[in-house]
Amino acid sequence: MKKSKLWAFVILLSLNAEAKNVVCSINHYPKIKTYIESISNYDKFKHCAVSCFLARRCHSVEVLNIGILKELIDLVTPGDADWQDLQADYDGVNFAKANKKTSDKSCEKFCKKAHPKPDCFP
Repeated sequence: MKKSKLWAFVILLSLNAEAKNVVCSINHYPKIKTYIESISNYDKFKHCAVSCFLARRCHSVEVLNIGILKELIDLVTPGDADWQDLQADYDGVNFAKANKKTSDKSCEKFCKKAHPKPDCFP
């Protein structure tokens, strides 16, 4: 994470009352992100799958807060904030929450179907 994004993240964490509850997601995120990026580089799939994987391990509100914080950081840094990213996050969390016995593979399969890579995407 670039220093500017890190500082924005720290500031947003201090401003968001719910942000104190992101420890589980922050703990699992690096390994999950690495795995998801090895599968696909399509942004909406990655948002959905990471959120689904995290929601299997952490509280769903915490996972959604991470997604919101990420988009807020993108608003104040050179990132690419996108409402559709939040929808993909929600889809992943909702799938994991609705399917309590889901697996990471089920999350992958669901997110590939819910957020397929467009033909024009490399």
